[in-house]
Amino acid sequence: MNFFSKIKESLSKTHDKLIIGFNQIFSRNTIDEAGWEELENLLITADIGYKTTEEIIVELKKRNIKSIDELKSNLIDLVGSVLKRYEGKINITSPLPFCILIVGVNGVGKTTTALNLGAYIALAGKKVLLVDFDPQANLTSGLGLSGKTKNVYKVLTGDCTLDEAISSTELLNLFVLPSSIDLSGATVELVDRDDRNYLLKKLLEPISDKYDLILIDCPPSLGVLTLNGLCAAQEVIIPLQCEYFALEGLSLILQTIKLVQKSFNKDLKISGIVFTMYDSRTNLAQDVVSQVTGYFEEKVYETIIPRNVRLSEAPSHGKPICLYDSTCVGAKSYAKLAIEVLARG
Repeated sequence: MNFFSKIKESLSKTHDKLIIGFNQIFSRNTIDEAGWEELENLLITADIGYKTTEEIIVELKKRNIKSIDELKSNLIDLVGSVLKRYEGKINITSPLPFCILIVGVNGVGKTTTALNLGAYIALAGKKVLLVDFDPQANLTSGLGLSGKTKNVYKVLTGDCTLDEAISSTELLNLFVLPSSIDLSGATVELVDRDDRNYLLKKLLEPISDKYDLILIDCPPSLGVLTLNGLCAAQEVIIPLQCEYFALEGLSLILQTIKLVQKSFNKDLKISGIVFTMYDSRTNLAQDVVSQVTGYFEEKVYETIIPRNVRLSEAPSHGKPICLYDSTCVGAKSYAKLAIEVLARG
């Protein structure tokens, strides 16, 4: 079964839940504010996207709808008109930038995004290398490769070659350059080197033609290791938790990216911001999505990653979510994010 067949199968399993949800709304006599919120959450769950959902809800309210039948027909009309905008616009064969950094503060789903986005892009037929440049080595353990004696730190110290350190995974097109706690010592060891900010870039450039995409996972702190990632990458994806303090972290990350663009890597671009750990039941999550989407507009990915227990469980089994539970809502969301990243090219 190919990548898109798997997505089609997993999406079909959400069909009944969505139909039940819409039928519950359409079985009412009128729609109140709680009903509007319920409709908005259903549209987001259907992965229409937050920005598009907000546009649909605002337009529906403008139309001064008097009955549920009128709501139903107007909703069908609006969703249909939105879909027509995108006919022929998605191209997943466009070339990817060779190196993308997943950067974010601690606890926003940075490593989860790197691991699962890489896995689904690999399932789409692209050859992907995941680079674990974080001493915590969560990406490495999330693929069941903890304890690898040949890792990125050993490559930096010259104790093994890059080819020796790169490991295959359970997925055909997915490879990983593992990390270990020893990498924490690199922060001190590299401080006196003139080229300390470009070591990862120099390491990866010779193998850039071997992979369609290299995804780097760096520490949440903005130190020399993360700076290496920013200097090596062509683009940055920023996972953003739908919480107030995450907005403060986003501000710091954006300031750092501007400094890097000015002094170290003028070609660095922000590929996009992806919302993670979204809980539609909280007003705060909805407010964060609304504010960030309103400010950054097209830089925000339409796909929103929800809070999901299965996503949290998968790393403890050493598997990406596509191998642990491909039918859960978290898996479906990362599959759609992969399509969106591929479409942006």
